[in-house]
Amino acid sequence: GPAAARLTAVVFTITYLFAAVGPILCGAIVQATGSWPLLFAMLAAVALLQAAPIPWMKRGAMVRERS
Repeated sequence: GPAAARLTAVVFTITYLFAAVGPILCGAIVQATGSWPLLFAMLAAVALLQAAPIPWMKRGAMVRERS
């Protein structure tokens, strides 16, 4: 429904923004620190934070509109 469409639009907007800014930010971090291992450690930490809520997500959960 419309609520799911709005949620999808917001999520796509945020993810595409991160995808556009990510390489520039990573390059800036490597230039500032001179360390690739630090960058990879930071990326791994972000990936773990993003993966943390996966156990609480339910397949087939419905997005309900507020009344």
